[in-house]
Amino acid sequence: PNGSLKLSIFEHVVTGSTDGIGKAYAIELAKRKMDLVLISRTLQKLNDTANEIRKQYDVEVKIIQADFSEGLQVYAHIEKELQDMDVGILVNNVGIAPPHPTFRKFDDISKEHLYNEITVNTGAPSQMTRMLLPHMKQRKRGMIVFVGSIVQVFKSPYFVNYSGTKAFVGHFVNCLTREISHHNIQTQILIPSVVDTNMSKGDHFMRKMHDWLRAFAYPTATTYASWAICTLGWCKFATGYWFFDLLTGSTDGIGKAYAIQLAKRKMNLVLISRSMEKLKNTAEYIRNLYPTVEVRVIQADFSEGKKVYESIGNGLKDLDIGILVNNVGVVSPDPIFRSFDATPSDQIWNEIIINAGATALMTKLVLPRMKLKRRGIIVNMGSLSSRKPHPFLTNYAATKAYMELFSKSLQAELYEYNIQVQYLYPGLVDTNMTKDNSLTAKNIPLSIQPILYPNARLYASWAVSTLGLLRHTTGYWVFDIM
Repeated sequence: PNGSLKLSIFEHVVTGSTDGIGKAYAIELAKRKMDLVLISRTLQKLNDTANEIRKQYDVEVKIIQADFSEGLQVYAHIEKELQDMDVGILVNNVGIAPPHPTFRKFDDISKEHLYNEITVNTGAPSQMTRMLLPHMKQRKRGMIVFVGSIVQVFKSPYFVNYSGTKAFVGHFVNCLTREISHHNIQTQILIPSVVDTNMSKGDHFMRKMHDWLRAFAYPTATTYASWAICTLGWCKFATGYWFFDLLTGSTDGIGKAYAIQLAKRKMNLVLISRSMEKLKNTAEYIRNLYPTVEVRVIQADFSEGKKVYESIGNGLKDLDIGILVNNVGVVSPDPIFRSFDATPSDQIWNEIIINAGATALMTKLVLPRMKLKRRGIIVNMGSLSSRKPHPFLTNYAATKAYMELFSKSLQAELYEYNIQVQYLYPGLVDTNMTKDNSLTAKNIPLSIQPILYPNARLYASWAVSTLGLLRHTTGYWVFDIM
């Protein structure tokens, strides 16, 4: 390593630091004479943890009370508290898991819990990194640790939303690492299996193991952290523990074109989008093309957060939904020249609550009736950026990684209900979303632009032909060979 653990003259920030892995990791840092900033929701626990550490180790401990489930506004308070500090290590640990996840199906989990999992598990690491990265880049040193989960590696029914959020974290780290590697800033993603903490409490299989095996396979947070911190500065990707290594938008672009393809096949439609004018124009256009097709519209701005789903639910409550196409999404303008820490916080937040949040909560709305009818198809529109690291598309690509693992996990959960889940991951398609992207038409010879950079109509005509046949596809033959 290049001296990561010699950052003792700086403060080191740990989120979610009053219980479980976060608290144990903070204690390991304190053992190494590192001053700490603990950030968590409960003031009493913060004080208790800080006093416990101060009594054992000769280090300074500052506390910041913050509830990450409150959304974007909480970060202004945190940034104000950290503004005069020289942060050496950021540990992005805070997270929320499903209650008793082994027995809780996706559509049995409340909308509030699903939304909070996304805003905390994806929003906190993204926003905290956005906050502290400029100072690390200016100093050309620093370490950012992200705590993921083993469920981001495998299909994980009954962890559908949670596993998607951890896939976001994993892909976010991959993209960010490529983007900041020349700034001498190190990143690490820890992917623990089940650790004995309050988050993992419940009557699950780990608690039913023989005592001798559980001592190894189900470590306490203290045991896990003591192993994990030894990988700091050595491994960019680690389970953190020796035993775990053995376990090892329907009015524009694709959305509009896909809706037209469904109408061509005599399917009635419900179009949901932000602009009522565009909704009406698109609905009228489809009705003129296919007079026998019924088209309803629901105006909804997905950037408004979870409150918008109540009105959508009211608009859908009497309908028998056969196919849900989760297409709505946003991306940072001209990302090739926009580094992650230069991206506005509002943009980062909207990418998370629209690209990931809308996928989860729209699925939550329609899934109970699909399960009751024992039929249905859910199409999630991802991106090739979910398949490998994309620096300068870090946050966007991570939201698409969320969608990919969300889709795989949900499909595994729904196999017995005859409900299909398809994940589409196109390359660059000629739409309003990509018009300012520096990788598009101006870099492709005119003679082959229509093939390598298809318009939305061409892409949708290919993609819809895979419906019911392929669960995981780019949706277009050229993208399959890229």
